[in-house]
Amino acid sequence: MAWPGLRLPKLPTRDALLTQSWSRPFAHYLGAPVLWRWNRRGVARGLALGLFVGIMIPLVQSPFAALLSVIARPHLPVAVVATFITNPFTTPIVLYSAYRIGSLVIVAERANPLVDMSQPMAWLETAFNWLATASLPTALGLLTMATIASLAGYFAVQLGWRWRVGRRWTRRAQARRITALAAGQGASA
Repeated sequence: MAWPGLRLPKLPTRDALLTQSWSRPFAHYLGAPVLWRWNRRGVARGLALGLFVGIMIPLVQSPFAALLSVIARPHLPVAVVATFITNPFTTPIVLYSAYRIGSLVIVAERANPLVDMSQPMAWLETAFNWLATASLPTALGLLTMATIASLAGYFAVQLGWRWRVGRRWTRRAQARRITALAAGQGASA
């Protein structure tokens, strides 16, 4: 069901994308047919790679996903689109959750947020101390979240794809049985 008046922009085709001036140096790598095939394994790998890169790398995730796609051979568009799981709205939530998860794994020394203003530049030292104590739990939490999300995405695509194909086969077999049954009844009448 389409909404009246809704016009979605057309996505560029593979050939149109590879003829862009910025992509010409990489066209040989990005034009590999295996990166553009829509199959169960490629889509599952693309989603897993995109989720992992999207959570682990806070900025410019799409180029990293494209670069890693050349190596890992997933479905390139799925890998690039899946990186948008983090965006300016979700990044603070992801980083806070990563810090909390990392703090559960690593018992980090809590930095005192109170600043001694009697000494010049004391706030800078306090900020660096806080950053040093928060960065390791956050990095570990990001790694944990990215790994869990990519595994969940991979297996969700694998299971969903198999379920959908199995359902189609079942419907096709039922349609054949109904057709054969109807043909058998028509011949006997």
